[in-house]
Amino acid sequence: MSAEWSVKLVNSQNGGEFLGWNLESPVEGLEDENNPSQDVRFRGWLLAQGGPGRVGISHSGTLLIEKVADLLRPDVARARIADPAARPSMERCGFDISVPRRLGPYRLEVQSSPDSGAEPGVMTFDIVDEQGGPYAIVGKAGQLFLGGDSNDSIGQFTESRELPEHSLKAWTATFDAMTGWETELSLRMAFLVAPAKEEILPEAFPMPRARRTIIDDFRFRFGAKAIVPIHELRAQKQFSYCETDTHWTDYGATIAARAVLRHWKMDEEALAALPQEFMVHQRHGDLGIKLDPPKASYELVFSRKFDGFLVFDNGVLNQGCLRLWQNKDAPVKGSCLILGDSFGTNLAQSLTSVFRKVAYAYRPAGFDPALVSLLLPDYVILQLTQRFLHGVPERRATLFDTAAAKIAGMTEEERKSIIDRLRILAQGPFANLANEHLGRF
Repeated sequence: MSAEWSVKLVNSQNGGEFLGWNLESPVEGLEDENNPSQDVRFRGWLLAQGGPGRVGISHSGTLLIEKVADLLRPDVARARIADPAARPSMERCGFDISVPRRLGPYRLEVQSSPDSGAEPGVMTFDIVDEQGGPYAIVGKAGQLFLGGDSNDSIGQFTESRELPEHSLKAWTATFDAMTGWETELSLRMAFLVAPAKEEILPEAFPMPRARRTIIDDFRFRFGAKAIVPIHELRAQKQFSYCETDTHWTDYGATIAARAVLRHWKMDEEALAALPQEFMVHQRHGDLGIKLDPPKASYELVFSRKFDGFLVFDNGVLNQGCLRLWQNKDAPVKGSCLILGDSFGTNLAQSLTSVFRKVAYAYRPAGFDPALVSLLLPDYVILQLTQRFLHGVPERRATLFDTAAAKIAGMTEEERKSIIDRLRILAQGPFANLANEHLGRF
């Protein structure tokens, strides 16, 4: 089984108790194992004052095993102890432990013997297979964070980085174009960045934040043009993000919606129309389900149910999704279109309390002339999650092409279900949207 191990020392406290140590497996870098084992082997030695030390292995915050490092390693004693007479008492210093292979980080903690009479030395390592895919990082107070993703969320937070050249050009072009779109199409526009959870709860993240990250560089360059509600969300951080999820809660989405309305200098009636009542709901979240066993947590969700306002749904999830809500009692007669990512769903629901019509298209910060010409919105929000800032906006011609490609890749049964749905919608008031989809089959 192939793996690419990352081994990082995250904590070291040694008052002289450690005489030497080595982790022989897993080792940093690529590793090809001929034996297709479903286990991970932790092998090494720990030479310490006062006798054998202890080794503990945890995974995602759960202790898997703890053992004394007392396997015979005469090779280590010969190499590390100069006095031959002292070697026999130091030979028991090895460990060889196998644990089930799991997605996500292992934590290896080694301690010198408490019998030494001194404060025990402690070293802690985080060990993760970089090829394993996204996993949950267990932070302080039970907060979970995203790791192992293709956007390198950990590196974006812990390393000093600037916007790549291609991203800098793309966002510069987007902000330049927004002025033209507003004038030519009689729109009011906003660019909203959904902060990463670790940006709102840095004290709970297990690694320190770099002094200047990509989000810092973005705010330095475009801060006056973009809405990045970090301070507003931090002020309510315990309610703004779910403990077991990467996303903001419904409450957090409403804070972001208020920041957008204030950017547009909307009146107090519009601000007051935002959801005011929330209830507590328990769920696992997209990070909680990555733990074994899965972990659930509580979050604030809308008390008001918005399903009754949903009047159009093309049935596509994530990329290619298009939904439309109508609320005849909303104070703002105009319509609002959100071109965003997964953070945009409950943002759209929150704004349904404010605008008579709200549309949400899964098209991260990508302006869509074809969709705009059909919906004729008065307000447009380009929304993007912080970890995507190192990329570029969605550049495919239109959401309808994205949806068509997504539907074409489905099973025959799934494809038939969505096409049947669109044919029904083509008989109603949103025939233009449905037919735009159907015309691509």
